[in-house]
Amino acid sequence: MISKNSFGLSLLLGFLCFASEVSGNPQAKEIQREFSNLSHEQRVEYQQIIADVELQISKHKIFSALIKLEQAKKLFSLDPGIPLRKARCYSLLQLHDEARHHYKQTLKVEPTNFIALNSLVEISFDQKKWHQCLQDIENLATKQPTAASRYPLLALKQLICLDQLKLEKEYKAFRLIIAKNYTYMSDTPLSYYADALDSLRNKHKDDAHDQIASAFRVFLQPKLHFTWSKPLVDAGYMSGHEFNMQRSPKDPYLKFTLE
Repeated sequence: MISKNSFGLSLLLGFLCFASEVSGNPQAKEIQREFSNLSHEQRVEYQQIIADVELQISKHKIFSALIKLEQAKKLFSLDPGIPLRKARCYSLLQLHDEARHHYKQTLKVEPTNFIALNSLVEISFDQKKWHQCLQDIENLATKQPTAASRYPLLALKQLICLDQLKLEKEYKAFRLIIAKNYTYMSDTPLSYYADALDSLRNKHKDDAHDQIASAFRVFLQPKLHFTWSKPLVDAGYMSGHEFNMQRSPKDPYLKFTLE
């Protein structure tokens, strides 16, 4: 049974996929009009199904979520939130090609949907499709320049792609841009991890470890450590078991240890 408050939230979530672009997207406006043309009972049923989809995903019941999404599609197939949620499900199942297909379906209606644009970057990076990843980053930066500029992890991934493709000239040029825009005083650990990448490229792993250790004496957030170290691990620069952060009750700082 869905409470009034949770149902209201699910209703809001259901429209988040296209409401933000209605003002500038005629197709999105048409989708909203079509949804309003459904009967009250159909709209209620649709939102309840979408709420259940989110619940199933949160419980990692991915196949159940996919079945529910097919039910939602029969009620209202125009919602770009359906392929977006399907893409999330396929990503969780590691079915990258299917996920990529459905994210692109979302972008046909919402060309600037940040979740879809960024997810395409993540998929191509995870698959080590470096050239494709560079294209996806460029596409995201073109369609969502403000959001992209606030997401410096993209810069680290771009550096990694350039290095993997042996584009030395482009790597050095972009590295200078990062050095100019981000320092150790920035509110992001990008400068530390960019230096770590430089060291790893030159086979100076101890220096890279020192840079990462310094980052986590400044940014005391274990989850941040995982997020920023993961691209280096995924690209094969270092192994996931090479470092481990441990918090001591007697020490407010994170200790950096090699296993």
